[in-house]
Amino acid sequence: MVDLVHLAQLVPNPLQSDFAHAAAEFSRANCLQICAFLVPANLAATLQTLLMMTMKRPLVQVVTMAAIAAVFAVTMVVHVATWFVVGVVMVPTYVLLSFGLACCIVNAWSVGRLLKSATLSPQPELLPLEQKV
Repeated sequence: MVDLVHLAQLVPNPLQSDFAHAAAEFSRANCLQICAFLVPANLAATLQTLLMMTMKRPLVQVVTMAAIAAVFAVTMVVHVATWFVVGVVMVPTYVLLSFGLACCIVNAWSVGRLLKSATLSPQPELLPLEQKV
């Protein structure tokens, strides 16, 4: 019978490159600094997206802010995933994962709501020049 564990060690994993391994090690080695930056940056960017949406800023500005916030949120989710890969399953990993996913959902909802309202009642800045009143 073939030993699958031994066979898996012989076959190189195309998803695990030297860069990915080094980036994951860097992420785990500098966890405190990364989280100290990502948590407030993620919170500030997501709140900025919500604020811009409630102030009815142009769609381009809201989408740009949501994209910036999404970069922070996805970075946090990937950072937490590096801990899951090595088997660290603790409350802070779940809290950070939930926070990152919640920020992604809030940003997507903000853009979706603004797009829905823009299609129902076009804003003057989104209309072509000949249709402006």
